[in-house]
Amino acid sequence: MSFALFRAATAAAFFATSLLALVAAPAPALALTGCVPNCPDADAANRHNSVDPTDPTKWGNNKNAAGPAVTAYLQSAQRYVDAKKFDLALAAAQKALSVSANDYEKLKSDQFLVMVNIGLNDTAAATTAAEAAADLPSIPEKEQADIYTNATILAGAAGHYDKAAKYARAMQALKLDDDRSQRIITQALLNQAKAAKP
Repeated sequence: MSFALFRAATAAAFFATSLLALVAAPAPALALTGCVPNCPDADAANRHNSVDPTDPTKWGNNKNAAGPAVTAYLQSAQRYVDAKKFDLALAAAQKALSVSANDYEKLKSDQFLVMVNIGLNDTAAATTAAEAAADLPSIPEKEQADIYTNATILAGAAGHYDKAAKYARAMQALKLDDDRSQRIITQALLNQAKAAKP
């Protein structure tokens, strides 16, 4: 086996192992505040969901919380994932994304779409969702490492070397210095450099 084939096989095995880690990862947690989903008083729920800078209890004021509609869809998606009904989980996660109003809701919906599409063996759709999550303008600091790592792995496996390198640089900016992160970063930057050569 030539060195180039060996390196390609090693990279493929690394990305496959990393993808398995994505599937085994726990479902993304939702930050919940205020009233519960399916509030019986629709007027009160609408008032609660509106933005009012003077009222800290309103959903619209918390940029790192999912509102009742998104939460309900993602909880349904989680139940379907737990039951291994990935097609139903996919529909629920897509509905959550369609009603997402802020970056946090979009982030959580995209995280579920990554997980569900990996469960459906649709890595192209999982890659699209991971890249969408990583490209959001605001990602909570505590979630950046996971978001950029997953996006780097999936973008690299899909041959989106420029995007993978962009996310790898975001990982570097977070100072992720563990061995796994360093391997992911190095691989993404090497792939971009090789793809850039004529």
